[in-house]
Amino acid sequence: MIQQRQIHLEIKGVAPASLDGLRRKQVSQQDTEGGESADIDFIYDVPADLAKHQTGFRHDAFQVLEPNPNKKKMPLLSRLLARILIDD
Repeated sequence: MIQQRQIHLEIKGVAPASLDGLRRKQVSQQDTEGGESADIDFIYDVPADLAKHQTGFRHDAFQVLEPNPNKKKMPLLSRLLARILIDD
């Protein structure tokens, strides 16, 4: 996929079937915001949306992981023994 300007999305090769629906959704949002004269480019998100749809991962979306306060820590001796046994 190559993007040249707003509203343009060039597709080379065989694209997944889900691409058409994702593209239509973003084109509709682009049109609602004023088309090519809008201050935002919704078409830019089509490749990232497709990647998320195919893999479940989006490059610019992340979740901050925090420690679980309810998780009990193993006693020191158990942790040391586990480390020794695992390293062998």
